[in-house]
Amino acid sequence: MKIVVYNNGKLGFVELEQKSEGLLPQYTDLKNPDFGLVAQAMGLWGKTVRDPDFLEAAVVEWLEQPGPALLNVTVAPMELVMPPFTAVGPAYGMAMYSIKAILHGKGSDVFEMIQENL
Repeated sequence: MKIVVYNNGKLGFVELEQKSEGLLPQYTDLKNPDFGLVAQAMGLWGKTVRDPDFLEAAVVEWLEQPGPALLNVTVAPMELVMPPFTAVGPAYGMAMYSIKAILHGKGSDVFEMIQENL
């Protein structure tokens, strides 16, 4: 069995759903351990990749393992996963979230999200 963790340090989809409803995110930030080291402590092959330049080699090494293996890949926490089309409701919700975030002093989060996704 091969396991990959896309580790963005948060409950990203829950946060995205909250934002698309126009809400400020609540209880979505996580303090994750290094899951590669956790796998090793449990006797599995485990590795963490933080630099995209090393990802391809790490995936090859991960897939070559004869038994269970876990690859922990850190990803940008503000990168949005967008479908090929966007409905009006979620787009309106993201606009409402952005306004609320700016009004609550979280404008840097909105600008970071925009920067990560352009």
